Amino acid sequence: FQSHVSDRIRETDLEILRGITLRESLCRGASMWRKNPEHLSVRAREALFQKSQLVKHLDIFVSHTWASGGWSKALSLLMQSGCGVALIFWFFGIVLAALLCHADILPMPLRYAPGTERFSEACPLGPWVMILGTFGTLVGLMLSPYCPRCNPMDMCFIDAACVQQTDETMMKRGIHGIGGFLLVSKELRIIWSPVYLTRLWCVFEIATYKKLNPDGAVVLAPIFLETVVVLFYASNLLGAVAYLFIRGSGAGSYVAIPALLLCCLPYLITIHYLRKNYVQKHRLFAQFENFDLDLVECSNESDRNFVHTAITQLYGSNEGFTSYVKGALREELLRPIAGSVGPERYALLIESPILSMLLEFCIALWKGGALPDVILLYAVSLVLGLLFHHRTAISLAILLSDHFAEPACSSICVDLLQTFLIFLVFLLHVALGTALCQGAFFTNQWLLLPGISILFAVAHFAVIWLQRKSNSRRLTSTAS
Repeated sequence: FQSHVSDRIRETDLEILRGITLRESLCRGASMWRKNPEHLSVRAREALFQKSQLVKHLDIFVSHTWASGGWSKALSLLMQSGCGVALIFWFFGIVLAALLCHADILPMPLRYAPGTERFSEACPLGPWVMILGTFGTLVGLMLSPYCPRCNPMDMCFIDAACVQQTDETMMKRGIHGIGGFLLVSKELRIIWSPVYLTRLWCVFEIATYKKLNPDGAVVLAPIFLETVVVLFYASNLLGAVAYLFIRGSGAGSYVAIPALLLCCLPYLITIHYLRKNYVQKHRLFAQFENFDLDLVECSNESDRNFVHTAITQLYGSNEGFTSYVKGALREELLRPIAGSVGPERYALLIESPILSMLLEFCIALWKGGALPDVILLYAVSLVLGLLFHHRTAISLAILLSDHFAEPACSSICVDLLQTFLIFLVFLLHVALGTALCQGAFFTNQWLLLPGISILFAVAHFAVIWLQRKSNSRRLTSTAS
């Protein structure tokens, strides 16, 4: 039996090695991910299998468990693969809107009163940059699976499509051949959910890949990360739309700061759900800290024997593998995500509604006859205040939500109070930074901008330093 296991995990059965592109798995509303194959009819399972094709190597081995929600995995993978396409569509959307507004093709029904010392005329303002930019983002994200060149290196192993689900013998052969499939995979992508490390086959995939394919990349992709991105994007979008219409009502500059604070209200809900998502992150750290192979679940006893025998051959003993998970593997997988909100494209996606709103006001000033230096001062001051400083405020909210994710006690009132206090800190940070930038614009003081920039830079790097210190402490405490 041990010889059989050794052969199965160290040799690739090319006769049954199949793959499917990640974009193909996300087509038709990511239906492949939304339903557990066990709940599908025989005909539907066979149709899934026919979508895959015979291959000789794999770009990505997607490791996940069907015990977690299908919608959350679909969103996570769609964001990972399609965010770049969404940003391209957003860019074309705002450029198209700007050109149509400049050519007077689109109406601009709102009125914006800048109220500065050098320019106070009412300017025509339209919502079209916001509308076409948002529409472009959503359409780009939905169409990204159908863009053949968005990610050419995405031939994946996905169990639902690449293992025969309707033939018991072939399914067993495919499952026991997973070790060999991992050998020819360039990347192991772990779609982590709270139940991931409680599933024996998921643990087996990590164990086999790290031992037999040491040069391959292991990417830990927690599904809560994309949820955080969507929450902040939605808050920025709602806040930007509300601010645009408040300032477009013709009210003077005196409403700028109160309107901005009012438009931050969506963040109250976002921060509360952000804390709940970071509870999952803490659970992820705890799973590595308390990992015990003997407690990992497997419904089939023969599969359990197969996996335990394989791990013993690879790591010497179950205890040796457990030590590896708690030590080197924990450090490798958790450090990149400890304080991250994802790649830079996620940060740009989050801020895209703010950028769209800034372009709306710049177009309004241009159409209203403001001089170029007035428009430039406006753009620079608001880019500092509503973009860079706002990003620091989001980082601060993430830091506090992460640190105070767990409720101080079981009381719902105390839990809500924690959220409200974090929101107040976030609100104060936004208000102070915006007041400085708006002051520079309203008084036409270019000389204030270098000092404001330095102040914002100090605040930004201070938040980054606090994040790194907090995350380093968490990793250290987990290791101990």
